[in-house]
Amino acid sequence: MYFRIASTLTPEERDQWGRFILECPHAGGLQSISWGEYQKAYTGRQLFYLIGTDKGRWRAAALILARPWPWPFSALANYDIPSGPAFLEPEDYAQALAFLDQW
Repeated sequence: MYFRIASTLTPEERDQWGRFILECPHAGGLQSISWGEYQKAYTGRQLFYLIGTDKGRWRAAALILARPWPWPFSALANYDIPSGPAFLEPEDYAQALAFLDQW
């Protein structure tokens, strides 16, 4: 599976994200773009999007919320993936976690 992490999504990716989260059997509302934008607006968290594809088909996705630490540790951050990652099959979940473990 091919993974990438982005800080922004194209309009097409945003649409695909929404469809994937709605149709995915292992996903929840806390993985939605709306939830991420709420968190960014009201808590100041940074957003990252993990997308895992296999032969062009989305297999896993994770909304990653980052909360930077205050100075002098501002190079560090806490990362949270609320109710995620979203995945189609258990092996997709395992691969997503392995990728995130190395990230």
